[in-house]
Amino acid sequence: MESFPGAQAGRPKASEFVFARLRYDSGDWDYNPKVAANVLNSLVEYTTIPVYAEEVVITADSRELLSFPFLFMTGHKLVRFSREEREQLRLFVEQGGFLFAMCGATETLELAIAGHDVDIANEYADGTPVDPDADRKMDWTRTMAFRDAHVVASAMIGSMSDIDGHQVNVPGQRQPLGQFTLFGFAAKFDPVASMLVQDHQSTIPDFYGVTTSFMKNRLKPGVTVLASEDGAPWVKYIHGDYGKGTWTFLGGHDPEDPQHVVGSPPTDLALHPSSPGYRLILNNVLFPAAKKKPLKT
Repeated sequence: MESFPGAQAGRPKASEFVFARLRYDSGDWDYNPKVAANVLNSLVEYTTIPVYAEEVVITADSRELLSFPFLFMTGHKLVRFSREEREQLRLFVEQGGFLFAMCGATETLELAIAGHDVDIANEYADGTPVDPDADRKMDWTRTMAFRDAHVVASAMIGSMSDIDGHQVNVPGQRQPLGQFTLFGFAAKFDPVASMLVQDHQSTIPDFYGVTTSFMKNRLKPGVTVLASEDGAPWVKYIHGDYGKGTWTFLGGHDPEDPQHVVGSPPTDLALHPSSPGYRLILNNVLFPAAKKKPLKT
């Protein structure tokens, strides 16, 4: 893992795809530490795409952020971004970047963007209570995927909002795991969506995360649903455009750790070489790697 910018001798070549992970101070940004190694190993083994061998870690306020074509974000907690960080992340996508987020990072990023002038962090986090009028003040015109969510104000409830359908940490609301089905897209008409759902099986066992799924009634018009659970009011895997860039959100934390028990060891993908869930993660790296813009050096 390399923090960027680093020593000039260790900088990626302009021709190499770089797996960049977002680092932030208010949450567990590195909770799934082996995902990059798993994906980069697969790129090297199964493709001819030039790959920078190390994960690069970058902050939202870094001047280098807009130079990268791809950014991965994960985590469990409500992230408190500064105004500059929120705007930089939004601009990263708007100006042509590809953002791939999983688990709680999907929900918390959108809440942070919509709540750019609203206190939505609980008192234990910032010393002040959540604004009781937060729902009304949220600005969902700025977000990528979600709209009109209800912000959970109580620190006693293990939820950030009503975006997640499974509410894994809320007694009485937690939903059981099922399986989700990938939609079939015609490559001629939907080439990006078609690439993002390529897999050796179309129905995949579900897996928990702090944010496991996304309620259909919280999706913005125009969001492309890539996978959903039959008959459920939620979806699992979504994609969309934002300005000149694109984003993909995948609910859940680790496809090969479905119960997501705190303290479980990181997944070694060598033990799951045919993982259909990890294939979806790989798809989200293959897509930007194949259309990579050169790094500014």
